[in-house]
Amino acid sequence: DQFGSWAQVWHTIQGGRHAVDTFPTWLLPEVTARLRSMADIFPVLHPVQTGTIPLLRHGLSYRLPVRITATPNGPHIHVTIPSTPADPPAVVVNPAA
Repeated sequence: DQFGSWAQVWHTIQGGRHAVDTFPTWLLPEVTARLRSMADIFPVLHPVQTGTIPLLRHGLSYRLPVRITATPNGPHIHVTIPSTPADPPAVVVNPAA
């Protein structure tokens, strides 16, 4: 969200929306371009653009869905951080136990 010369970063956790950070709106084009690049979104004229950012954490692969929506006030960027990896490790069961 944009408020004057500042953009607001929100986290939505269990349905609750929490303001966590702000940055100057003059950085918004650079932030948007960086997220587009990371999510393999090529700039097109569609009002809604989607992609996925691959992330490796503790040896587990995650895929973060990204949606960039054009609004009259500038882009609205939504990145979802999944709670489970895209390729969960196999569970080994000891048949002798």
